[in-house]
Amino acid sequence: MNRATIFAMSAILLFTALNARAEEPAAKRPNVLFIVIDDLRDWVGYLHHNPQTKTPNIDRLAARGVAFTRSYCAAPVCNASRAALMSGLRPSTTGIYENDADWRPVIPEELTLCTTLRKAGYYVAGSGKIYHEAYTRRSEWDDYLDKEGGTPRPAPPRLTKSTSAASAGPRSIARMKNSPTIAL
Repeated sequence: MNRATIFAMSAILLFTALNARAEEPAAKRPNVLFIVIDDLRDWVGYLHHNPQTKTPNIDRLAARGVAFTRSYCAAPVCNASRAALMSGLRPSTTGIYENDADWRPVIPEELTLCTTLRKAGYYVAGSGKIYHEAYTRRSEWDDYLDKEGGTPRPAPPRLTKSTSAASAGPRSIARMKNSPTIAL
């Protein structure tokens, strides 16, 4: 299974579920958490394909929801696959086959998964690179996190009165010497 396959099957099942429940009152509709993960493949614990992989959080999430064990992709490149996933339109319909093709002129906003969810009364928020982010259309979202904040950097070691260089060990001492801030 490849990532595009997983994306395509997820979209088809999600569209089907949304269309079946679109007429229900808001109180009876389920919450939808749609997680798109790039390059994950089948290397997650709950699929049992790669025993050295440890994915406890995804495994717990899969146990509580719907887990897709078969997937198919619309295209073998990111942009075309994501455009197909989010619109339900095949590359042969849109003409989007490459990563450098702008999907926005050929896929109307009314056809996207986000717009479908919004029309059904859902609050739609996103982050990351759902559309590969070379081409964005923020008007489809109620909220979108543009700046994730990056990877946190570890705090430098801090010395206290009870910690001395003698008790810290050679590696800690080397880090302390290179650290720009040491509180004494």
